[in-house]
Amino acid sequence: MDARRAINTLEILIAMAIAILTVLASIFLYIDFLSKGEPHFTQIAIDSLFFIIYSARVTFLISTVFLVLIAAISLAYYARSSDPEPSGKGTYSRIPIAQGFLFLFLILSLLSSTTPSIPGFNKLVGIYGLAAYYEETVMVFSIMVSVLLTAMLPLFHKNTDKPPLSALLAGAEDKNVYNYFYAFIPAALATGFFYLFYGLSGYDSMFFVLIFLILFIFGKRYGLIPSLLLITITFGSSSIGLILKPVTGIVYPALVLIFAFTGFISSLFFNTRSTSDESSPKEDGSGQGNFGNPATSHETRRKNFKDDRNKLVDSRTLKDQLFIRGVCPHCDSVEFYIKGNGDLECKKCKSIWNGNETEYQSFKVGRNKNYRV
Repeated sequence: MDARRAINTLEILIAMAIAILTVLASIFLYIDFLSKGEPHFTQIAIDSLFFIIYSARVTFLISTVFLVLIAAISLAYYARSSDPEPSGKGTYSRIPIAQGFLFLFLILSLLSSTTPSIPGFNKLVGIYGLAAYYEETVMVFSIMVSVLLTAMLPLFHKNTDKPPLSALLAGAEDKNVYNYFYAFIPAALATGFFYLFYGLSGYDSMFFVLIFLILFIFGKRYGLIPSLLLITITFGSSSIGLILKPVTGIVYPALVLIFAFTGFISSLFFNTRSTSDESSPKEDGSGQGNFGNPATSHETRRKNFKDDRNKLVDSRTLKDQLFIRGVCPHCDSVEFYIKGNGDLECKKCKSIWNGNETEYQSFKVGRNKNYRV
């Protein structure tokens, strides 16, 4: 098996395993909570929770049901959308969950290393309090990301041709790095909420800005549903370590470290071109190569160039779209720039050619920083 495919397959399997174990652990903890006669939370646990509705039992139920729902929906979407086989563009998994997890894992590790720990905190809060806290973190984070992504939709997805709902759920896949700076706005708003209502310090606020920044960048790139799965895996999966500690005390941390390391390795391969994409087209007997297809309509070529305007294109892969054979009749140059509408501009004399010209032999395609192919 190809190394990149193996890494990507491992990423998909671990993401699905963590999500499924999170759901099973949450259901088990709630059933165990109900079986204890008079279930209750300690006062410290209640103070640590985001909300209490009517009773601790109802609060725990709502948070558990919510976590199971978003985990099931996002996991089903992820299982359908992830593919370890390379696509036509030479990429592997469309949703690199492990990469998002890697960055969140590093930030959370830094945050925990600088936050003083409370001696005996597990005993003071109890496994049910911790489980509810993890679930409510997923619940609150998911609501905030969903609301702010929806509110920022006109700003986030203004440069995509996707329908608004599709762009929200599946992502805009924007290739322009500068457009991701918009993620600072909802990240600051989300952090402001925790600063005002949860008593964050200024130092902790910096980490929360980074956490939400990653979530909103991930949401803009890959969509709301994968972001909810990322939140579930990152924050909700901590409930796995609360049960069967002799086993999960070793297995869960190892699984997390492997997943984070997989994110690092997959980032080295993600969006790389496949071998088939890098191969050159066969040349014809004249040595010029097959650069044209007269049957391709001019309007179709224009549309293809418009759709691919943000992609770096090797001219050899455009043999079915290029339409001019030969040199510029004004200056004899053989190099052209492809403009956004599909026309060609002569590199030397700047004359424009729209594809209706005939009786030319071959040409080279260059790139101009003023035009985005």
